[in-house]
This record gives sequence, structure tokens and C-alpha cells, in this order.
Amino acid sequence: MIARLKAVVRTLLVMSLAGTLGIAAAAAAGEQERVVASSPVSPDHISEGLKRPELQIPAVPVQEPTFRSGVTEKLETPLDVIRRELREEAHLHAWQGGRYTQGIDVLPALMSLVTRVKTIRREHAEAEARQMVQEELAAFCAEHDCSQAADLPLPEGVIAPR
Repeated sequence: MIARLKAVVRTLLVMSLAGTLGIAAAAAAGEQERVVASSPVSPDHISEGLKRPELQIPAVPVQEPTFRSGVTEKLETPLDVIRRELREEAHLHAWQGGRYTQGIDVLPALMSLVTRVKTIRREHAEAEARQMVQEELAAFCAEHDCSQAADLPLPEGVIAPR
């Protein structure tokens, strides 16, 4: 297929040269050899060019970076910033009302208080849900016979009332 493509290209080049240089008129007059020989690009030169190997582009060599960067210091989190600012504020007002103030970090105590409140709310919501299920179950058993269901083992994944 490459040979055929080269032949087509060769033919096209010769035809374009013929149109450009007036070889068609010279060929009709029988002077083709003289015109081709006097043209600036000969068919032999074109054939030699087509026989040369294709241009090979070398791969780009992998180069190591000439610089490196990195973080060597610990970055401050927002909580660290708040604690630092509270400490600085406490040192500015060390003497108030005839007594020295102590630098106490109350954020851990405050965070544990918030966590405890969330835990109490969750436990309260679970207790309300259990109570609602017990009331619904009692209402259902009041209308239907549930004596046999009490003897059945609970299926896996079902939460039993306490």
C-alpha cells in the first residue's frame, strides 16, 4: 500500500511539474526529454526523495525537576487559631477585678458538653421510637391474636423491645 501511495505521489508530482513547466506542450512536440532534463526538479530527484526513510522524531527525554518544594511547618487549623487568640487575649487582661485570671482552655470541655447533649438527644429519640412501637404493637395485639407470635424466635436484624 505504501508503494502504491508513493507511485500516486510520484505521478502527481510529475503531472504538476508538467503543468507548471509546460511539459505537456513539449511532449506533443517530441521534446519531452530536453524539457525534463532542463527542469529544476528532475523525476530522478523526486524518486530519490521518495526512497529516503521517513523522518523519525526522537522521544523527548525525561528530565528530573530542577527544584523541589514542600511544607516543613505545621499548618494551623481553625481550632488552633481560636485557641491561640484566646491565649493572647487572656495574657492581655491578666489582672482584672483585683485578681489574676488563669489561662484555661475551655474548648475541650465545651466540645465534650456538645457531644454529651447530642448523645442525650439521640437516646431520647430512640426511647420515644421504642415507646411508639410498643404502643402500636399493643394496639395491634388488642385487635388480633398475638399469643403465638410471642413464642416465635425473632428473625435476624429485628430489634427486640427492652
